Amino acid sequence: MALTKVKAGVMAVDSVATASIVNDAVDANKLGPNSVVTDSILDDAVTLAKMASGTDGNIISYDASGNPVAVATGNAGQLLTSAGAGAPPTFSDAPASGPSVGKAFFMGQI
Repeated sequence: MALTKVKAGVMAVDSVATASIVNDAVDANKLGPNSVVTDSILDDAVTLAKMASGTDGNIISYDASGNPVAVATGNAGQLLTSAGAGAPPTFSDAPASGPSVGKAFFMGQI
């Protein structure tokens, strides 16, 4: 049986079974917008290089709807402060006085 080339738009929807597609035959240039659903992405498949660019010092958090948001970078000497459940944290100046002065929790190497 001779194979013939089929023009786009001539084939019926769902006329090619997945088992008929050879490995690596479809690349990113052949996929339509939103054609890959989240459940199809393997755990740990998205690398840092594939994430959207951001600003140095920003932190990724989540808004009240559960969507990722960037927490804007603070200024030198500011502390990351919780805004409570449902709100992203913010950077703010340390208090001028009180029991917490000089007792900020630090995560990292000294």
